[in-house]
Amino acid sequence: MNRRTTRMSTPWDLFGDVDRLMSNLFVPMARPARGHGHPAWRVEQREEGWDLEVDLPGYAREEVTVDVAEGELTVEARRVGVAPEDGSDAPVLREHRLRLTLPDDVDVAAVEGGLADGQLRLHLPRVLPVLPESRRIELV
Repeated sequence: MNRRTTRMSTPWDLFGDVDRLMSNLFVPMARPARGHGHPAWRVEQREEGWDLEVDLPGYAREEVTVDVAEGELTVEARRVGVAPEDGSDAPVLREHRLRLTLPDDVDVAAVEGGLADGQLRLHLPRVLPVLPESRRIELV
């Protein structure tokens, strides 16, 4: 038997609100030329920041660049000379590009990452606000 479940829409939909918030924080800004599309990616929010994973199978470290500038994270992977699928001798250019708008509270200077087993993993730490010390105000 085929069952279909439908989630009721309520004035306050926690999961829908979280989905909308996350999709607005990390917005793909551009797609690469030549119709390759951007690579698959996932982001997980934690208290101390965000963990981003980008699928880049077959790319070596020297073929991948990651830049952060003006509130955007750009991941580019480019490889020339991959064996063509059609049997021709022409070199093939393989490239992927992903550009994401970052939340305002990412500590750009502390972003870390690595590439292993076709997975680019980045940790985007959050700048935690410094709360002023509490004090008593003397009234005059």
